[in-house]
Amino acid sequence: MDKFSVILAAYNTEELLEECILSVLHQTRSVDEFIIIDDGSTDRSPELIDKYAAEYPNIIVFHQRNAGQAAARNVGLAHASGNYIGFIDSDDWYDPNFIEELYNCCQKNGASIACASMSDYYSKQNVVRHDYAANTDPFKITPSVCNKLFRRNLIGDLRFQEGRWYEDFGFFHALLSRNPVIAYTTSTTYNCHCRPVSTMFNDNALQNLDILFICNYIESLYPKPLPTAIREKYEYIYLDTLLISTINRLAIMHNRAKNNVIATIRLYVKNKFPDWATSQTFRNLPFKRRIIAYLNGHGLHKISRLIIGFNGVIKQLRSPKLFKAEK
Repeated sequence: MDKFSVILAAYNTEELLEECILSVLHQTRSVDEFIIIDDGSTDRSPELIDKYAAEYPNIIVFHQRNAGQAAARNVGLAHASGNYIGFIDSDDWYDPNFIEELYNCCQKNGASIACASMSDYYSKQNVVRHDYAANTDPFKITPSVCNKLFRRNLIGDLRFQEGRWYEDFGFFHALLSRNPVIAYTTSTTYNCHCRPVSTMFNDNALQNLDILFICNYIESLYPKPLPTAIREKYEYIYLDTLLISTINRLAIMHNRAKNNVIATIRLYVKNKFPDWATSQTFRNLPFKRRIIAYLNGHGLHKISRLIIGFNGVIKQLRSPKLFKAEK
């Protein structure tokens, strides 16, 4: 019989942690092994974790000095015995049927990875849902490991890059280099609390340079020169992730270092893909993202921020209920 392990790295999320833990414990398909790593929390998170561990024998707890999410997850991987592995962030929660639906999705499609929808909760009234079944190109979906279920034999000895941001990006794309079968479902959802204090929303500009280290790491997993099909995939990733998402995030920071970081990222993309602005990959981007990529790639990120803000206002005026949903 298949065995399921879920890995949770927790750090200072006492207000949301209980909801997260209960969402794993109350799955329609029971989790055999719930590994919780307290990554040096200084709030009440360790007490909450120990309380549930005393009540539920399937919970395995590790307390450690703060070493970062990647290191904590690697502790979980080192001790997980399930042949299916899931991950959850300590401020998020699963739908009740999350494990069951993703497992069924793997079984039905002979897949090593099953991918669920995601909902981003900025507030109870402002929710953005992402359904990935409509776009099954794995290079164009979120690299988050948390909305997915993985066969353990696919992961093998792979581990997260420790001490870096973008650890999900590196881990997921390392798995893609192994050419797995991936299946998608819209019948269950991974739910995210989008908090300003979380890693991807903080004001540390220099830490965003980690994405360049991760990109180099991923490229090292492929033969040289990169096969044409893979090179085209990564040109898309560099445009979409580096020129659009990363520079957009940097552009709104109140940090003196951000302009130097943006310039470094632009130069990195130019060195990798000198003709990106005239490439077919660039032309295939959706129109609005093509504009943002062009502006950001030419040092005009302030203008792109104005366009993004203006589009957001227009969207809300045209469809005030577009992003609204109740939890």
